[in-house]
Amino acid sequence: MTPEHHLSERLADLLPHPPPARLGAAVSGGGDPTALTHLCAGWAGQAGVALEVATSDHGLRAAAAAEAAQVAAAAAALGLS
Repeated sequence: MTPEHHLSERLADLLPHPPPARLGAAVSGGGDPTALTHLCAGWAGQAGVALEVATSDHGLRAAAAAEAAQVAAAAAALGLS
């Protein structure tokens, strides 16, 4: 089973049918959340769901601002708001 198929099955279990028109995702700058954002973007496009991404520069680490900017750039590249 591909990661895309696995994600689609899990979301089908968790979300109402049909899924909501809009969903939000909080994304940190780590590798796992970034990969999951890419998978979710593909699912959202197929499901007709507008996926919105939120991130935060919490200022607790020096890298936080760069990570938030990286998340915003990745979301924009995926066509997410």
